[in-house]
Amino acid sequence: MEYKFKATHHGSLHGIPCWIDMSDEVAPGIKAKGGFIGEIALDFMELLFGCFIWCATALNPDYEPMYAIKVGKAVSEDKAGAA
Repeated sequence: MEYKFKATHHGSLHGIPCWIDMSDEVAPGIKAKGGFIGEIALDFMELLFGCFIWCATALNPDYEPMYAIKVGKAVSEDKAGAA
């Protein structure tokens, strides 16, 4: 069965505004708002975060990264399809 993204909440990841699919609370789906520019900004922030994680695990092999996903208001049903 193929995964189909359904925006259920507004939120942000690394300060980038995102749509969040909270269908699975253990591993929520995330899609950047703002189209192509939003995706590029999210990719860049993930690159910086990856460099930080690489440095942190080099200094402390037991370091476990945590992603700061901020979940905001729920998306109303009439706007959920617009994501």
